[in-house]
Amino acid sequence: MKKKLIVLGICLLSVLCFVSCGKPESQVAFEKEMTLMKKPSKEELKDMSIEEKQIMSLLYEKITYKINKVEEKKDTSNINVTFHVLNFPLYIGEFMQVMLPMAFTNPSEEAVNAATIKFFKELSERKDLKYIDKTIDVHMKKVDGEWVADGTNIFPELFSEGLGSILTPNLK
Repeated sequence: MKKKLIVLGICLLSVLCFVSCGKPESQVAFEKEMTLMKKPSKEELKDMSIEEKQIMSLLYEKITYKINKVEEKKDTSNINVTFHVLNFPLYIGEFMQVMLPMAFTNPSEEAVNAATIKFFKELSERKDLKYIDKTIDVHMKKVDGEWVADGTNIFPELFSEGLGSILTPNLK
């Protein structure tokens, strides 16, 4: 029985290695970055407040993605990805309803942070959250032998879907 488990373990490890070897290097680097984004290191979190960490966690933990196409040429790569993210602009009105009354009471920074955390915590626990699918191209380049994103931050683009219509007055 023990030998069978060892053989099965070796087979599974071989299959996992084979599957991961079939992906382009830039895709592997992108997937690693997505994993780190969802679970950042202690070093990355050290300069963030507890409130910022909680909000980031609530927003990012539910992101899923599907890689549609990878075009890797020498030191550049274009990864077409469809993200499934919270339709954040849909909930801005609710957030403003919570925060606006506080504006007239001159709240402390702690009170504002507590209200923000409470809102996002309650939001993350809802069962009826609305999501959007947004397809974007992630551009990567090889720097010193390592694949890195080209420096643009994709997350404002993901979370701002529909935000322009909320913030821009209707000029008819």
